Amino acid sequence: YHEGVVKGDDFGRFNPDAKVSRAEAVKMVLEAAKFDLLAYDNLENCFGDVKTVGEHWFAAHVCGGKGAGYFKGNADGNFYPNAEVSKAEALKMVLTAFDFEIKDNSKVMSVPYVDVNSEDWFLGVAEAANREGLIKPSEIFDGGRLLSRAEVAQVILNAMEKR
Repeated sequence: YHEGVVKGDDFGRFNPDAKVSRAEAVKMVLEAAKFDLLAYDNLENCFGDVKTVGEHWFAAHVCGGKGAGYFKGNADGNFYPNAEVSKAEALKMVLTAFDFEIKDNSKVMSVPYVDVNSEDWFLGVAEAANREGLIKPSEIFDGGRLLSRAEVAQVILNAMEKR
């Protein structure tokens, strides 16, 4: 809150148990990483479902993050900004924006969790999050689990403390 990364709703509540959309996660992560939106020219219309800032409050952050190579969106050309963010997606955003190394799956020597396979797109993300201490040690990664505002804020705080 004091760093300007998170804020409350219109009533001043944080709503820690509420789920986080992909757009909200992007904004929180980029604000925490001190991302410079002014360094990018194309801050609108970067995905089929991300239009102008007037239409979508998140357009500048999503398009700036895309311009920086932080994420690509889906194969269909959409970002799905209103979809709730999964653990694997949020961690990839944080690891990328804070410039932590994410190894290619072929370079991960051991699978750090019993529920992560060598074919999972997020194997390198899971390994990096574990290695960097961004999440609590556990045998289960649960990459598809939807994260709450409190959980996303904690991961971001952990990254901020490491950098």
